[in-house]
Amino acid sequence: MHLTAIFEEWLLGDGCYPALHRDQLVNLAFQVRPTAPVAELLGAERFQSLPDGTCRVGGTLLQVYPTVQPPVAVLEAEGFRCYLQSPEVAGWPRGSRVAAEGTLAVDYYIWSESLADRYVDAPNLFYPLRVTRIRCVWIPEQFITRTERSVTSPAMVPLDEVAPEDIEEVETMLEPRRVARGAPLAEYAPAFFLVDLSDEGLPPGEIPHTHNFHRSARPRATDATAGSP
Repeated sequence: MHLTAIFEEWLLGDGCYPALHRDQLVNLAFQVRPTAPVAELLGAERFQSLPDGTCRVGGTLLQVYPTVQPPVAVLEAEGFRCYLQSPEVAGWPRGSRVAAEGTLAVDYYIWSESLADRYVDAPNLFYPLRVTRIRCVWIPEQFITRTERSVTSPAMVPLDEVAPEDIEEVETMLEPRRVARGAPLAEYAPAFFLVDLSDEGLPPGEIPHTHNFHRSARPRATDATAGSP
């Protein structure tokens, strides 16, 4: 299995994940962020991860958690499991065949922290993988709003909006940045990462989940409280 996923820079700032480096062993869950309406799958199951962090997925709906907003739906396609959030899936029953396309991103903690350990029926979405490549993508200036006291920008933008010179291959997410984090706001350059991952050649043994969460004990909800149709 080979994946290319978006890793947003704010996940480091919030302490959700450690900074990744090339050749690191990780165990991650993934989400699809739809860029088109979620629809009924009419053809065969498929999962396709593309080098620009986009993907196409068509598979079976395993579970829906409508108490989360937007609702979280778990899909399985060609053996790959992931989740998506969309109001469109709130009333869909388990077993529905669903097609979606959009970006493939590392779980932003809604699964790892809020659902995976909370519900006894939560499917396993975690995959042991090796980081094979990291690209730092600088967000173009036209997407950035600057004031004397703030800098705002989207967490990521499509790669076709980014100039080739604004995509830099790095060994680690901690490599020197164009502008140091302590630089004046007028000079700060926001970015995100594209991470290539593979399950080839993994060593034997369990790879722990990759995150910086410190969970406290909490009760696990039953099927009835999960809100599943």
